[in-house]
Amino acid sequence: MATNTFSPNADLVNDNFKLTIPCLLTGYSFEIYNRWGVSVFKTDNPQFGWNGNDQNYECPDGVYFYTVNAVNELNVPLNKTGYIQRFR
Repeated sequence: MATNTFSPNADLVNDNFKLTIPCLLTGYSFEIYNRWGVSVFKTDNPQFGWNGNDQNYECPDGVYFYTVNAVNELNVPLNKTGYIQRFR
């Protein structure tokens, strides 16, 4: 699905964390949480990725957790959790 590190430092290399799901989706929810369980990013569009910010504020480097809940074109649920390391 994705690598577990990214570096949002505007060098145009690995600046966003985005999951790749190789099938058509009829439902999608992707959310990033900090280590205290506070949501810092959420989208229902599989084309959007996380740029390392919480709204307009840069998040500190560290480990973040994600959940993705999706439904494919056959109505099969695709649920995944994991972590991402953010560093500059």
